[in-house]
Amino acid sequence: MKKNTRTGLLTALAAAWTMVPMQAQDIVYNGGGGADLTFYYESETETWHSVFRAKGTTGEPTTVDATGLTSPFGGYTGIVGNVVPAQNGDTGDYSFSSLTVNVNTTTQQKVNGNNYWLTSASGSPFLSDGSTPDLGIRTRLREDFGSGTVQQFDSFNFTLNLGASTYNGNPLSDLGSPNFVLLNWDGVNNPVPMIETVDGNNTAEFGNYAHVHRNFGFSEFGQYNLVFDIDGVGGTYGSGAPTGQVGVGFNVIPEPSTLMLFGLGMGLMARVLRRKLRG
Repeated sequence: MKKNTRTGLLTALAAAWTMVPMQAQDIVYNGGGGADLTFYYESETETWHSVFRAKGTTGEPTTVDATGLTSPFGGYTGIVGNVVPAQNGDTGDYSFSSLTVNVNTTTQQKVNGNNYWLTSASGSPFLSDGSTPDLGIRTRLREDFGSGTVQQFDSFNFTLNLGASTYNGNPLSDLGSPNFVLLNWDGVNNPVPMIETVDGNNTAEFGNYAHVHRNFGFSEFGQYNLVFDIDGVGGTYGSGAPTGQVGVGFNVIPEPSTLMLFGLGMGLMARVLRRKLRG
């Protein structure tokens, strides 16, 4: 009897273990191609999913310079269109517990009198050459359970949560500066901020089934941990769907050539100062 009880307990524990979801990964993205933040809404469980989409060719190693791509996102029943399956090391959608983007840049853009260090963005007139990580935003907010396509939402709000975001470990909302911008452009290539913290504009709106690349901009070098609230607007679930949240870290540092110039400048200043002290 005791043996049967022990065997049954072990069997139950083994079954429970198999139901534990795979641990989401800590992904670090260094560039070397394009990638996306992709958002899905699972209406059955009222759950938002944020995944990292690696770019490349299915069945071949990804072209994205990223680590931690070991936990593919399996999608959910009813999703319309491209949840990309993946195997370890292949292109596709990947779950993450943290996403860190390393930005090495020397490119600035002036917006409303403020200078911002930029990430690359496909099609951007300011920086689109892939010299820094190019992180797009993709939404797949439609479903079909056999009765036809349902627009889960009419649009999608992406709001920077200042109170939860930090710069070099300090609350971003308490600092006043540095500032962050999510940058679009108009038909004649003028900068159009979708989010710009210096003006208190913290919400960008995207289509419910869209794929765009925009420049992420930062007024200072340093470590930004940005938290975004995600909300569906209108459509079938917009009036009652919960708010999701996603965090992305950006390590914004000068390109090595810029650091070298900075070092030379500091060395020259030190030499001049020494001469003045001697003289």
